[in-house]
Amino acid sequence: MVGVPGRSSGCHTCRARHIKCDERKPTCRRCEKSGYTCQGYEKPIHFLIHTAAGQSSSSTSSAGATPSPSPVPLATRSKALAKPRPQPQPQPQPPPRRRDAQDQRVATRRKQQFAYYFPAVPQELGLDGFVDDMAFSFTFSNLVYSSFGRPWLQLAAKGAVDDMSLSACKALALGFFGNSQRQKKVQDRGAGEYGVSLRLLIEELSKVDQENAGKYIIPVMVMLMYSFSVAKKADFSHHDGLKQLVLLCGPEKFQHQPWLSAFEATRDLLISKALLERKRTFLEEFRWRTTPWALDPAAKSPSNELMDILSEVPGFLEDEATLKTTDDTPLRIGLLTRVEKCLQNLYHWRWRWESKNPNAVFEVTAKPPGDMKMSEVPPGLQTSLRYQKWLQANEICLYNAVLLWILRFLAELRPTAFPYPSPSPSSQRSSPAASPQSADSPQSLQSSDEYTYLQDHILANMPRTPLLLPGQARSLRQPAMEICRSFEYLLETFAKSNDIALSWLMPISLAYYVLQDDRDYARWVRKKVDGFEGKVEPPFSCFALKMRYRDDECGNCQLKRSFRNTSKPGPWERDGLCLHDRFLTPHRSGMFGFSPPSKGLPRASTFRYLGGAPEHQP
Repeated sequence: MVGVPGRSSGCHTCRARHIKCDERKPTCRRCEKSGYTCQGYEKPIHFLIHTAAGQSSSSTSSAGATPSPSPVPLATRSKALAKPRPQPQPQPQPPPRRRDAQDQRVATRRKQQFAYYFPAVPQELGLDGFVDDMAFSFTFSNLVYSSFGRPWLQLAAKGAVDDMSLSACKALALGFFGNSQRQKKVQDRGAGEYGVSLRLLIEELSKVDQENAGKYIIPVMVMLMYSFSVAKKADFSHHDGLKQLVLLCGPEKFQHQPWLSAFEATRDLLISKALLERKRTFLEEFRWRTTPWALDPAAKSPSNELMDILSEVPGFLEDEATLKTTDDTPLRIGLLTRVEKCLQNLYHWRWRWESKNPNAVFEVTAKPPGDMKMSEVPPGLQTSLRYQKWLQANEICLYNAVLLWILRFLAELRPTAFPYPSPSPSSQRSSPAASPQSADSPQSLQSSDEYTYLQDHILANMPRTPLLLPGQARSLRQPAMEICRSFEYLLETFAKSNDIALSWLMPISLAYYVLQDDRDYARWVRKKVDGFEGKVEPPFSCFALKMRYRDDECGNCQLKRSFRNTSKPGPWERDGLCLHDRFLTPHRSGMFGFSPPSKGLPRASTFRYLGGAPEHQP
């Protein structure tokens, strides 16, 4: 019936066109003639579901068991009434063939091959497997011992020495890396490795003899590094054992690498300990100064030549202490003779260095340390010394440190030969010909034939250099100032240097004690070291120059904690330690018995102390 909803029996297309359908099935002929697609005659059944709230929802179901869609919306019907464009009929696709067992095996094999060449990577990869590599890389890039222990430390870290050395290096790397990055888990691993290596060392030491004693030196050295840099213990508990191992080996054991480099570092530590204890060391013997380098004398560096001279200083300190209790004239004469001989050897070394390193030093404007203004820099420190190489600066500073020791002994053994006051830092000169000599200078007071001959025949022909040459130091203050002027370059270029550093912080410590009465100079040194402390860990020699802090005031020079105007401990007062030597009696002498001088150098025998004319002079 037309006009009655739900009663028309025509196809959906004719009903949408509002025309009479011929009702031919399955498709309407009228739609075919007109070019329309007949949508058929199927009519959905509508169910109305009423809820208790009065709301209703409809669901659609087809005449069969499966639900059918709702009536097509008007917009969709309008699109369906449009004449479709003729399109090529798609080819019927064959039904997918079911994989048999052989196809499944082929697919499985291909998946295995793909997984082999392209392994799956998890989204989050942990770093636990790379901690050891990161620790070694970080430690050798930031720890000062990496240069102090070259090359034996690097070889031990690679396992090229033995398993015990590798375990000790692993403990050092993990401990240093964990402390620097504040990683408790890594710190605990380092402490565990240290315990393992220590137990292994104790077991092995029960079998030590002259043949195998050398292999224990490197592990003990690495454990010392761990004690200083990780555990922060400034003690010498392992040094006696290290000394016994070296004595058991004998000097012939260290004629080949890496044992020679290990011996050089060990000698540095043992000499520092002997200086603190003011006791003679076996290293001053001639065979210990020559035999390790007998196969290759050229392998002995200038720094080690200076260490040969420095090895005699602990014996001088011991003999000097004996002279203070017993007035032994033969001992005094013998000590003076040995000191003068050391000074001649030292000056000969300095002339050789000057001939091998011409024009190696020049002056530049210094950088004020920390928050200090340029106007606050003490006189004489407005300019600093720049070198071609870091090792050259270290050698000159070590030379000046040994010179301070020798001149200090001459001042004690020849008290009547010190009538001149120390010149002020502002009156220092690079060479005698650099500026005219004033009438009030200390040199003018020494108007003797010796100084005239020295000025006319030796100093006048010397090369022009900003460094002090042999015989030019008129007081202990001048070598100390040269150390301070070189120290800035040492700090700035230390991290970039690959040279082996021997006792490179001892010179600035001695210079501090020479200049400590002047607060401006003491403040300058402390600020320089404070600025350096935040970059790398201070090495052995820095800790070796400390002592227990006694109350709020030091006994030697009465430096108070409030001197820095801060409550934060500085590098000289870490872990309850300060600058002074704990082995000395307060109010008697300074570090290593080193007291700030108040007088000049001896007037007599000045030319004899020169060590002869420079070797490169005609």
